[in-house]
Amino acid sequence: MLRYIIKRILYVIPIMLGVLVIVFLLRVIIPGDPIEMFVRSDASVEEREAKRVELGLNYPIPVQFARYVWGVATRLDFGKSWAGNVPVRDDLLLRFPITVRLAFISVFIAVLLAIPLGVVSAVKHNSFLDQFILLATLILTSIPGFWLALMLLSAFAVKVHWFPALYNGTIRSWVLPVFVTAIGAMSGLCRITRTSMLEVIRADYVRTARAKGQTEQKIIYNHALRNALIPVLAAVGNMLGMQLGGAIITETMFGMPGIGKYIVDAIGKRDFICVQGGVVLLAFVFTIINLLVDISYTLVDPRLRSSVITTRKKKARPAAAA
Repeated sequence: MLRYIIKRILYVIPIMLGVLVIVFLLRVIIPGDPIEMFVRSDASVEEREAKRVELGLNYPIPVQFARYVWGVATRLDFGKSWAGNVPVRDDLLLRFPITVRLAFISVFIAVLLAIPLGVVSAVKHNSFLDQFILLATLILTSIPGFWLALMLLSAFAVKVHWFPALYNGTIRSWVLPVFVTAIGAMSGLCRITRTSMLEVIRADYVRTARAKGQTEQKIIYNHALRNALIPVLAAVGNMLGMQLGGAIITETMFGMPGIGKYIVDAIGKRDFICVQGGVVLLAFVFTIINLLVDISYTLVDPRLRSSVITTRKKKARPAAAA
C-alpha cells in the first residue's frame, strides 16, 4: 500500500514538468514583443534592451526555462510581475485562499445536494420524481455560468438589494458566487451519482441482500451507496480541480480578488509571467487533488486495496523464486 502511494506521488513530477513546458512554450510563441507594453513607442534601442534585461528576456529560451523551473522547484519563485515589479508568489499567496475557499465551499454544497438527489433518483427509477430531477439537472447543466451570474446580479443585487453586486469580504457577498459555482457542479454530480447507483442496485449482491431480508435502507446505504462512490469520488475530485481553474468567470463577474481574476487582469496587461505563475499553481493543486482522490479509492473500496496488495505479491514471487 505504501509503495502504491509513493508511486502515485512520483507521478506528480513528470506531470508538473510537462505543465511547465507547455505553459512556458505558450508564453514564448504568443505573437508580439512584451517589451512594447512597458516602454514608450519612441523608446531608444538602449532603453528597450535595458527593459529586456530587467525582465530577464535577454537570455536564450532554454536558459530562461531552466532558470524559471529552478526558481519554482527550489524557492517557489514564480518571478516578478512585469507590470508592477512585485513578486508573483506574494500575489498568488494573497489571492489563493479566496479561490480555494470558493471552490471548496461550492463543491461541498454541491456534494450535500447532489448525492442524496442522485440516490433518490436511482431508487425511484422512472418515477415522476426521477424524471423531474433529471429534467432539473439537465436545465441547470445547460445554463452558462456567466448568464446565470448576470441574472442573479440583476435580480438580487440591483432590484431587491439582498446581496452586494461586488465582493466586499462580507458573508453576504459570498452567497451569489457560491451559488453560481455550486449549481453547475451539483447538476453534473447528481447525474453521475444516479448512473452509478443504477448500476450497483442491479448487482447480484444487492439482490442477495434483499433475499436475506435486509431492510431497503440498509441495502441502499450500507451496500449500494458505498460501492457507487468510486466514480462519484472521481467526479468530485475533477470538479474541485475544475472549480479552482474555472472560477475565472465567477471571480471576474463578482469582482472577487482570487487567482482567476488575477489571471484575467494579467492577460489584459500582457503580464505573461503572472499568467504563467497562476496557471502553474492551479495545475499543481489540481494534480494534488487527483492524487488524493486516487489514494482515497483504496480506502473506500477494499477490493482495490486488496488488488494492490495482490499485485505486489505476484511481482515479489518470481523474484523470490529466482
